[in-house]
Amino acid sequence: MSLRELLESGANVSVTVKLDDLRTILKEAAGSAAAIQQELSPEMMQRREGESPEEHIARITALINKAAEAMAIALVERKRRMEARSREIG
Repeated sequence: MSLRELLESGANVSVTVKLDDLRTILKEAAGSAAAIQQELSPEMMQRREGESPEEHIARITALINKAAEAMAIALVERKRRMEARSREIG
């Protein structure tokens, strides 16, 4: 199942992502979606002092959700630009 299919299905899924891969995803998404403005650092992934495991998971999940949302927006923007180009050509 592709990421797009997962996003469209609204399914509740758990995903394991390496930090480097997540950083790459966020950078790519940030390139076309201004929603993500700061770079993901290893410190952001660390559990904060006094943060419960549940709070940590929720925070990391929010980061991943933000990245997925930015990727979905970028995909829609890319599709819109491609359609506009094809109308100009055709």
